[in-house]
Amino acid sequence: MYRKDYILRMIEMFGEMLKGILGMIRKKNYEEASQAIENAYNELLLQNSY
Repeated sequence: MYRKDYILRMIEMFGEMLKGILGMIRKKNYEEASQAIENAYNELLLQNSY
């Protein structure tokens, strides 16, 4: 059950991140959205590189 809870939590976090980035894009804050995407990408790569 632990795995399922963890996976669901990760999906929810991804959804919230995506919601925020799409909100930035709707407001035409392209530079901020691009930076948020880059930060999320780098964070994901750093977590999985170990």
